[in-house]
Order: sequence, then structure tokens, then C-alpha cells
Amino acid sequence: MDKKKIQYRIGQDNLQKFGLDFHNPVFIISAMLILAFVIEKFVTTQHEKWFKDAVILLLSTLFIAIVSYFVMNWQFLQTLLMAYAETIFVLVILNILLGKWTGMRLIEYMRFKVLINKIEK
Repeated sequence: MDKKKIQYRIGQDNLQKFGLDFHNPVFIISAMLILAFVIEKFVTTQHEKWFKDAVILLLSTLFIAIVSYFVMNWQFLQTLLMAYAETIFVLVILNILLGKWTGMRLIEYMRFKVLINKIEK
């Protein structure tokens, strides 16, 4: 096999603005979209509840974003997820099992299977 010399450098196409290194314009649009959703949730909470609740929601969102940034920049975690990509599926399954939504969780379907079957009959 003939090895060809590649003239590509990782990150050479990144956008560099304001001292930050953006991988792609899509990430900028995604960040703006997330920010729009946070603002919408803040305004809705402020309108429906008190200003104090809206500020608590905003601060908790900011805290989670900061913690997530440091967790995702943790070199051990990056190496683990790159070396063992199947761990992502385990995290997704864990997220589904511990998830919080208006419907029943998967664990609740297993737990109340007998009761659900009686109601359906």
C-alpha cells in the first residue's frame, strides 16, 4: 500500500471569532436555538409564576450548562467514550429508565403490567 501524504490539519476549517474556535456554523445556529428556547421558557415562567421562579429556573439552567461544559471537557470521559462507544448506548438506556416525562416510565410499565392488563380487559 502506498501511503499518501495528507495536507489536512485537524480543525483547519474551524471558524475563529472572539477568541473562540467554532467547529462549524451549525453549532452557532444550534446554540442560538437553545438560547431562544431558554429565553422562551424564562418568559413563560415569569408570566405564569413569579419572577423569583423564573430567575431560579434561569440560574439552574446556567449551572447545568457550566457543569456540562466541564464534564464534556474532562479528558478521561472523552477517552472513555471514544474508546468504548457502546457506553453511549448504556447512558441512553439509563436516561430513558430514569427519564421524566408525562407518560409512564418503562420501569412503571413492567411494575404495573398486571394492573394495566386488568384495565385493558
